[in-house]
Amino acid sequence: MRVHILGDIPSENFTKQILSLGDGKFPTKAASDLVSIPSDFCGSVPTLRELMRHVFPDISNKYKNHHWLCERKILAPKNENINKINDIILKELQRNSTTYKSIDAMMDKEQAV
Repeated sequence: MRVHILGDIPSENFTKQILSLGDGKFPTKAASDLVSIPSDFCGSVPTLRELMRHVFPDISNKYKNHHWLCERKILAPKNENINKINDIILKELQRNSTTYKSIDAMMDKEQAV
């Protein structure tokens, strides 16, 4: 595990909490099956756009820096949540687009490789 090798104690603790949550060993509230997540475990923001700005500040200028991007992440329980977040981030990176068209058929059997 990378955080263990690097000796990053806060990241190692976070990793243990994530594994505990995934294994179903995280504490639940007494009268329900709801998970009780400590306030220091995650942050809260009012909107997805605010979350994106917090995790990826100035992304429109830094998106080409792969090391910078690799140091950031947003975890979400479902792909639909991630799709919304990706859409917000991609809108910040609006550039001229290029469409490449292709076809999956041969014109002539003699052209087959």
